[in-house]
Amino acid sequence: MLAQVCRGSHDLQVGTYLYSAPRDSVAARVNAALEEGYKSGNALRLKLEGPPGAAARLLAAEEGRPDSAPPSNFICFLRRRAYEPDNPGFYPMLVADPVAGVLRADFRTVRALRNVIARPSRRGPWVPSPPAECRARWRDFAALNDAALSTVRVRIMYAQPGRYWERRQSFVFGPGRSDQDRPYFPLCDACGERGWSDQITTPYPVPLRRSALVAWLRTLSDLERVEDATPPDSVVAIVTVRGTLHGVTRSAEHPMSILRLKSAADALTQHVQADSLAAWRVNYWKYVFCPLLAPQAGWHLAGR
Repeated sequence: MLAQVCRGSHDLQVGTYLYSAPRDSVAARVNAALEEGYKSGNALRLKLEGPPGAAARLLAAEEGRPDSAPPSNFICFLRRRAYEPDNPGFYPMLVADPVAGVLRADFRTVRALRNVIARPSRRGPWVPSPPAECRARWRDFAALNDAALSTVRVRIMYAQPGRYWERRQSFVFGPGRSDQDRPYFPLCDACGERGWSDQITTPYPVPLRRSALVAWLRTLSDLERVEDATPPDSVVAIVTVRGTLHGVTRSAEHPMSILRLKSAADALTQHVQADSLAAWRVNYWKYVFCPLLAPQAGWHLAGR
């Protein structure tokens, strides 16, 4: 789109939509559920996530201009995110690329972009390219040695449409996790609205011993090898493994059907039996994900 970015709020004042991809089949249901009971707003708000790049520096320079200076026009390449309940709510738009996701809208660049869009648009919808780090596989992480596991984190997001009051947290598992950690995870192939639980709640940490983590990664690796033609409407969770491979940060993301999610949860339950804190928090994860999962018999929410 061609837009101006409001200083301070990062609200977008859209001049022209150059291209808008069709929505994922679940996206409208996610947003409708989140809007329920809240004053709806139509504002689009620019969001920056992950490592800073040229786009962030360009926007920071715009913020530093005098209030009397007219707002600049930008070309913005954006990915939709789920509606965020507020008073009023707004629709976040994530910068799709940290380097080239925001460009100054000079005449030559706009003309060149219009020409590019006009040529291939007849061949079907475009989809955003995933971040460059999204090229790994779960089995790559399962092959790491014990020392390398210190950087590995596993995030599980509840991906079914849900209302804000349900408080469906996402969960982050890994060695050395603390309640203050706020690790970054990209969305790779999942549509932005699928990440609603990560947007509106604080991810819950589950510290794992390295022995438990590597055993669980092997289980996930086995699940990755099995072909799964899960329809989009049957995806219940998004699982992302992120860590350092050969000195470079990489991520591997897969959608999960209910059967795969149960297999992953059952395996982790076995792997943490000797660790009372991790065992309690794994059961809490299953409690939050009810009715998809269920905590072990005898587990109590007030137990820790």
